[in-house]
Amino acid sequence: AGSLKGFANQNRLMKLLYTYKFDEIQKRYNELRSTVLSEANVENAFVSYMSAIPRALLNEDVKIWPTIPSTEISNVS
Repeated sequence: AGSLKGFANQNRLMKLLYTYKFDEIQKRYNELRSTVLSEANVENAFVSYMSAIPRALLNEDVKIWPTIPSTEISNVS
């Protein structure tokens, strides 16, 4: 996985952001991780998305790719 520091070594814009805005970026990241990007919120969004897919389409996927894990696993866990 990448990091801001790693990107700063490869990209001029990222270097400037890392040098001059690191504290602001870190504060915003922490805020997002505790709200919209929290583990629970991301999981709920995923479950909502998956629940909206009609069963007929899922059955078609199984016909096309019979060995994908979702043919044997029927829950988010």
